[in-house]
Amino acid sequence: MGSSFTDSPGVAFLGAAAPRHVAAWARAAERAGLGSVWLIEDYFYPGAFALAGAAAAVTERVTVGIGVVNPYTRHPALLAMGLAALRESRGLGVQVTDEGIFEAQRALAREEGVFVEPSSAAALTAVMQLVARKAVDPEQTIVLVLTSSGLKDPGASRAWLPEVPAAGDDFDALLGVLRERYGLELHG
Repeated sequence: MGSSFTDSPGVAFLGAAAPRHVAAWARAAERAGLGSVWLIEDYFYPGAFALAGAAAAVTERVTVGIGVVNPYTRHPALLAMGLAALRESRGLGVQVTDEGIFEAQRALAREEGVFVEPSSAAALTAVMQLVARKAVDPEQTIVLVLTSSGLKDPGASRAWLPEVPAAGDDFDALLGVLRERYGLELHG
């Protein structure tokens, strides 16, 4: 039976060197028994769809997937065309929504104590969808890089954030707000 990306860890490729090496890297990942190869798209780097096609062309068992793609810089029609081609070639892609991103943001804040901006939660949103579809083993370890604090653009999360009380510039007032609002007993 062939492997799938739920059987073992995967690897992600990003960077200017990827076009020169993606075929060799994908073959090496498959030979090593990895279950998936992910191509990440970011500004000023080569496009992930072409690289995913190259990886899929030289592998047989490894699943080829696309990381998060920015819908503001890639037209939805191009996304659909790229994902259709990737699926035909055994790859995997998921679409994330704002609601899904906000859900992932809340989950990170609630369960891990980490507040990230929406764009940083997009990868987690995709993983949550893959787990829900049973395309990823929920017990599998998946590493995500979260690059931006939620404080970078708090307005983007305002729709779901609770009102944040102002404490002024007095430390004792801050301690009072934390005690009254959140039940935290801290001493300065």
